[in-house]
Amino acid sequence: MSSACMAFQRITERVIIPTVQQTQNLLLTNTVTPGGYDTTQIEPTQIDYYTSSPYPGLETYSATWDPYPSIQTPTLNVSETETKNSKLVTASPSPSTTTSSISSPTISITTTPIPSWMLSKLKATDPKKFTLASGKYQLVEFFAFWSGTSQAMAPIMNRLELEYGDQINFIYLDIDNPANDRIKKLLKYKTAPQFFILGTTGNVIKQWRGYVDESEITQSIESLLK
Repeated sequence: MSSACMAFQRITERVIIPTVQQTQNLLLTNTVTPGGYDTTQIEPTQIDYYTSSPYPGLETYSATWDPYPSIQTPTLNVSETETKNSKLVTASPSPSTTTSSISSPTISITTTPIPSWMLSKLKATDPKKFTLASGKYQLVEFFAFWSGTSQAMAPIMNRLELEYGDQINFIYLDIDNPANDRIKKLLKYKTAPQFFILGTTGNVIKQWRGYVDESEITQSIESLLK
């Protein structure tokens, strides 16, 4: 045999022989197709390509493993000498307390009567008893029973009357009384309440409309009586 033939035989053995060994692990099964033709199907034997699962499951942790360890409480080491020198302090019992009945003080309440002028209501002067030239200073008020401002001014006017009623005349004229229409025109009445301070001859010294502070009226009266 020539050297060329021997080299070809060696190459063939390296290629063909492993292939034959691999096919020995295959199982040949004869099956018949519905059409009647015999076919040979090669079923590979089960080969474990992996020694372990390529997709391992989730790792399980030990029940004793704590992902959030608690704060460790430091241990206080006390020497034997310190233990002997320490003294045990016993709490003294609290003194017994006796509950004594304490009588509450008697509170005496003194009620101050409300001044009459604060409870006073609107009152109307008889128009027949009023004249402009009375020879005396006069404080004239045009009011209305339905006016809230007139109601608010009633206690103020009554208090002033109690203080100065013996020195000047206080006149209260109801604007809804037709008998006062002539006086309203003479004094040029506009709206209720309206106040006039008249001189001894009936001349107008001062006037106000609406709610008037008590101190302002008092100051005007004081200036007349000086």
